[in-house]
Amino acid sequence: MESSPLKSMPYVNNNRTLFELHINSVNSMDNGQYGCRAWNDYGEDMRRINLFVQDVPAMVRQIQLNQIWTSEASISWLTPDSIGNSPITQYLLQYWKEIRLPNSTMISSGYRLHEIEIPPTNNVYLIKNLTPGTSYVVRVIAVNQFGHGPSSQLLRFQTEQESPAATPIDIIVEPQGTNALRIRWKAPPKSHWNGRLKGYYLGYRMITANLDDQQIMNNDIPSNNNPQQQRVYKQIEFNGIAEDNYQEEYILTGLNRASLYGP
Repeated sequence: MESSPLKSMPYVNNNRTLFELHINSVNSMDNGQYGCRAWNDYGEDMRRINLFVQDVPAMVRQIQLNQIWTSEASISWLTPDSIGNSPITQYLLQYWKEIRLPNSTMISSGYRLHEIEIPPTNNVYLIKNLTPGTSYVVRVIAVNQFGHGPSSQLLRFQTEQESPAATPIDIIVEPQGTNALRIRWKAPPKSHWNGRLKGYYLGYRMITANLDDQQIMNNDIPSNNNPQQQRVYKQIEFNGIAEDNYQEEYILTGLNRASLYGP
C-alpha cells in the first residue's frame, strides 16, 4: 500500500484540524481495517474504519490442456486469486489459429478471433469444430460487474492430424516416349491438408494392351475394361513446396507399348 504523509486542513470557523490518508491506485489488496490514534499527556483515543475495495477480477490461473483430438480440445483453468470482491459473472474463452513460417516463426495475425462466453460455475470447456493438424492459441478472461480482468497466460496446442480432406488437383497426363507417362498435378488446397502433407500414392492399372496403330489413330479402343485388373501404386514423397501454382511431377516408366492405362 502506498500512502502520502498525513495532511492537515483547518475547518472553517474553528481551529480544529482534519487529517487525511491518501491511498494511491487503490485495489482489493488494500482491503482491511484502518485506524487513527490521537494522544496527549492526558491519554489517547482511537477510531477505526473498514475499507472494502471492489475491482475487476485478477488473472485466471493455471490454464491447461486436458485432452486433444483432431477437431476438439478440452481446456481447464482455476479461479483467480482475487475476484475483486464481486462475484464473477462469466469467463471469456478466446482462441485463434497460429501458423508456422518456414523459418519456424509462429504468427497469428490475420486469423479470426473466436470468443465464447462461459458460465462462472464452469472451469472446463470443450472447444469444438477445430481444424485437424492445426496450431491454436487460447486464453481465458474472468469478468465481473466492474469489467474484464487481465487475460490468462497464453496456452498453445496443436490438434491431431488426420487424412487430407481433398484430392490433388489439375492432374495432367502426357506420353513420354513409347513406354512412359509424364504425370503432373498440384497439391490440394492447404486448408484441406489436415496436418503436414507427407506425400502421394499414385495408382494405375493397364486397361487394354497391345493396341495397333490403326486402333490408336481411330480411337477405336476395345471395351474390355476389367475393373479386377490389379492396380499398382507408387509412393511419391511431398517435396515441401506449397505455392498455389507449383506442379508436382512424376515420370511413370516401364509401361507396355501401345497400351491403355487408367486409374
